[in-house]
Amino acid sequence: MSLDKKKWFENTAVVIFLLLLCFPLGLFLMWQYTKWNKNVKVAVTTAIAVIILCNIPEIKNTAQEQRKMHNYKKEEAKKSEEKSKKDESNKEEKKEEKKETPKPVVKKEEKKEEKKEINVAKEYTLCSGHYVPGADIPVGTCNVELVSGVGNVHSGLLVGGINEVFGARATKNFKNLKLPLKDVLTITGDVKVKLTYTDIQDGFVGRKNGKEIVLNAGNYKCTVDIPEGIYNIVLVSGIGNVYSNNGSDAGINEVFGKKATMESKNIVLSSKTTTLTIKGDVKVKLIEQK
Repeated sequence: MSLDKKKWFENTAVVIFLLLLCFPLGLFLMWQYTKWNKNVKVAVTTAIAVIILCNIPEIKNTAQEQRKMHNYKKEEAKKSEEKSKKDESNKEEKKEEKKETPKPVVKKEEKKEEKKEINVAKEYTLCSGHYVPGADIPVGTCNVELVSGVGNVHSGLLVGGINEVFGARATKNFKNLKLPLKDVLTITGDVKVKLTYTDIQDGFVGRKNGKEIVLNAGNYKCTVDIPEGIYNIVLVSGIGNVYSNNGSDAGINEVFGKKATMESKNIVLSSKTTTLTIKGDVKVKLIEQK
């Protein structure tokens, strides 16, 4: 006696599962092997097509954000490179002046000026935020030491970079971190770390504070509710979550409060599709960085 058993790909549950997990295969099996009503098959196929079409604009927006962030990093690196070239040009001019001028007084002054140009601080204490070597911190090699709190410290460099959780019960020291021009050092959480440079290859441009905006709980769309730009976000009062939908592209996702994150620096809000969301009774201040 033989039993008429269905093959696995004729099983209705399997077809439904594949429609959800791998719709091309699911659609093929549905049309080829199921005995569903033709109207049902057409309805399922139409629904999947509509879902795909609705997601196309979101994919385009994500690609645009990635391109903008890439251009931002490229511009920062270009500024730093231009500064380096300008410094080298100034040094060469001073050397020529030194050769042409026999007066010892002039030579001493030139030496002092050269010393000022390379006299960059070796220690920097950093909190939550994104730091571009050449723009926010010097270019070179440094050691990283825990100051307080707990959080993640990571950079984009695969060889010679960093990706560590710092805290009292985690990493406390990290040696020989390389910070080249085109890198970004990102710190998340309420952790504070100290960078001590062992080798400084170039200084940094720095940023200036611009306009300030105080915000409460809500959703704030870039270019509509807040101007696009780079901001330091500082706690004013309360506690709550502050995050943006471009978190992986120099955005933010932090809990602000007196016993949590109190400041996050150089947050990029520079796309029409970027939204900054604030939850809880927290109040924060956005300080524009130029």
